Amino acid sequence: MVAAARRFVIAGQILLKALAHKASSLPHSSGTPHLKLDSSKHVWSTIITVHSQNAASARGVACLPFELMFCLPKRLMNVCGPVIVEASKSFLGSSASASMVHSKSRVDGWKILTLQDDLDLKPGSFKIQRGGSPRGHNGVRSVEGALGNRDFNRIRLGIGRPENKAEVASYVLEPLGRDEVQKIDWDEGTQRGGELVEQIWLDVMRIAQEHASNKPSTST
Repeated sequence: MVAAARRFVIAGQILLKALAHKASSLPHSSGTPHLKLDSSKHVWSTIITVHSQNAASARGVACLPFELMFCLPKRLMNVCGPVIVEASKSFLGSSASASMVHSKSRVDGWKILTLQDDLDLKPGSFKIQRGGSPRGHNGVRSVEGALGNRDFNRIRLGIGRPENKAEVASYVLEPLGRDEVQKIDWDEGTQRGGELVEQIWLDVMRIAQEHASNKPSTST
């Protein structure tokens, strides 16, 4: 009997497409990196299966295959939470354990990872977080509100702060600089991601391996 793949959701905007390309480039993986619009759920998404030898190769850990859903919400960041949670529920299924503890969403939050920019981290750096404060990020706050708890994973990608604090709103909407883009982009020719893509991918799979099946006992 072939074991069923475990499922995990990666949601956000920054880095999402590059990570989808990374997943689909691995040997024996299946699924397209190109996101398709699901108008009924208001998201662009794709599902890529990453087999155990690929998922664990960098860590030397054997595991079952993963089905990864890459989810880009169609709605504005400030109100993206409900569509991310609804798409996750459809993909992951309602959880009996979640229904007991998190009655609002019936989704296991630890099987979701969000990608976000972070003003408090310098460009080219990132941090991993599970639970805790949204740290002023409205997109994370929206996911928390829709999920009904803070028990989901996050990768915070540094973009730094502008010199003038009054310019924060416009600063976060500005295009990234060339050096920053190279670190988070995907090169079709070499079939390799930028420096941060490769680093973050390892952490994405580590988190998925730890959290996709069972609730983690401690925060990461």
